[in-house]
This record gives sequence, structure tokens and C-alpha cells, in this order.
Amino acid sequence: MRIFRKTLVASISLAAFVFILPFELMQGVITGMAGKHRFNLKFISEVYAEIFCSVDEAVQIVLPGATDIKEEIKVLTAEQKKLIQEKAGVDLDPEFGKDMHFYTSASGAAVVDTVKGKWGPIKYMLSFDAEGSIKDLVVLELTERRGRPVRERKFLDQYIGKSTVDPIKLKKDIKGIGGATISSRQMTDGIRKLVFTYAELYRK
Repeated sequence: MRIFRKTLVASISLAAFVFILPFELMQGVITGMAGKHRFNLKFISEVYAEIFCSVDEAVQIVLPGATDIKEEIKVLTAEQKKLIQEKAGVDLDPEFGKDMHFYTSASGAAVVDTVKGKWGPIKYMLSFDAEGSIKDLVVLELTERRGRPVRERKFLDQYIGKSTVDPIKLKKDIKGIGGATISSRQMTDGIRKLVFTYAELYRK
């Protein structure tokens, strides 16, 4: 009986060792990688990319009913970038303005832009009416968790109708999202930048 018990205990211990050790080793490897690359396991669960619509689908959303849409590629000059930066009050990314895709029609135009959220890029499309005011906008994709509400209509609708005569700034005419200040600010600064970019390219 004692021999049987010892054998049973040994078998259970061996089984526990065989099944638990791989998980412990894997956790150790991941933890080690996390320390080496300065991120933690929470990062893995919180950060993921979401794609909501393609560029073609976004064009149909922000320029509904338009049938004469043409794609135009614009490249900003150094002087234009300087003027936009001064008027918008933002620091432009060095890559901004090198390859801008506009989608124009008789009723207005749309443009794609990407800003940096807290966790990653936020890609969106903005459309303007013939007078240069914001007609509509939609988020195409983002890599966020807390900043996900930037794609909701409650937040986006605040920008509709805005133009170069409006502040387009947080805590002035735009209300940010609680817990997602960085994403809210980046979106707002990006949209203000595009308003002045459109005015520079199409309203002169």
C-alpha cells in the first residue's frame, strides 16, 4: 500500500512538472522579452489594429452621391509647408505633404491623413465643401484602445462645418475624450492642419 501511494504521488508530481514547466518557461521567455524591449504583457492585450473601411469606401461616405470623383496627388512646397505650419500652429511631420492624395468632385474634395495616437497611427479621411468648410470625416483604421472613441460620431461631428476662421482646438471649440487626451489632441491638430492645407491648395 505504501509503495502504491509513493508511486501515485511520484506520478502526480511528474505529471505536474511536465505540464506546468512549459508554461512557466514560456512566461519566463515572454517576461524576459518584455524587459528587454521595455513593454509588458498588458501591452499585448491593449494594442491591436482595427480597420473599419477602405479608402474607396471612405470616399463614398464623406462625398455621398458624387459621381465625378477624380484622384489628385499633391506635393507641398517648402514655402507652402511653412505657411501651413504658421497658420495652423502645429509642427508638421517631415513626411507631410510629400504625397497627398485628394479626391475631388464638383461638390467638394476629400483627403487622407494619418496622425500618431498614443499607441499607434490613426488614419482618417476628411472632406470639404466648395467653400472650404469641413463636410464630413471618418476614421479608416487605428491602433488604439482608450482612444477608440475618436471614431465615434459624437466626437467627429464636432468638426463638421469648421473652417480656417474657427479655432479647432481642444478646450475651445472641440471637447476631447476622457482618458484619451493624446489621441483627441492629435486628431484635432491634424484636422486643423488639413483645413489650412486645403485652403492653401484649393482656395487661392
